[in-house]
Amino acid sequence: MVDPATGFVWDGKNRTGDGHIDKDWEFTYCQGVFIGAGVELYGSRATRRICRMRRARWPRRRQHCPCPLPERSGARARMTWKATWACSRGSSSYGYLIPSQMFAVVVLDYMAQIYRKAWGAEIAADDACALRAEIEGGLRRFATVEHPQHGLIYAYETDGLGHHLLMDDANMPSLLSAPYLGYCSPEDPVYVNTRRFILSKANPAYAEGSVARGVGSPHTPPGMVWHNGLPMRGLTATDPGWGSATGRRHWSEHGS
Repeated sequence: MVDPATGFVWDGKNRTGDGHIDKDWEFTYCQGVFIGAGVELYGSRATRRICRMRRARWPRRRQHCPCPLPERSGARARMTWKATWACSRGSSSYGYLIPSQMFAVVVLDYMAQIYRKAWGAEIAADDACALRAEIEGGLRRFATVEHPQHGLIYAYETDGLGHHLLMDDANMPSLLSAPYLGYCSPEDPVYVNTRRFILSKANPAYAEGSVARGVGSPHTPPGMVWHNGLPMRGLTATDPGWGSATGRRHWSEHGS
């Protein structure tokens, strides 16, 4: 499941039903798990090699822009592209998926710590910190937008030219999961506003009914609450009375 040339961990085994690894489907869910397991289990030359390849490949990947983006976008030099696909939502509208940028900031900090504390590789650690700072700067400059009801919130996507997609998806990484990932505090004012937006009908992926309420996804039918959004709502809640669903496990369930 690991590309020997780039160190990328593929995440598409048997997706097409033919038993083969689908190398055209690239997601980032497996990267941290693979590196963390390598550090813990092997301590390891193989893990160092993967980290080196990821470090070398990441800046190049940032220049790969499959979505249309005018050259004048300042975000191009600061954030990292999420190709044409945005988690479970399907086709990306603006290319820069904000939850993935947040996750990248956290993972690059982990990578810097691994380089510095486990291997004493100061130059590599500094490179990871520099890239982290660039992406964090891009988030500070491009990722927020003033909402008329909820105040300053994080957008789900942006193109760095003033266009934003305002929503959140139940899949991870998500805006709702930002404190769980370690990007921000659950009391962060922008996150509090964003959470209030996500868990309201202003979020086009939110649904509620007589038996359930929560975040769904544009790729599920309207009115469906996606079960993996419910525990994340609880894990990031500061109010113990945040609410619950039916207690049954489903791919998704209708709110009514």
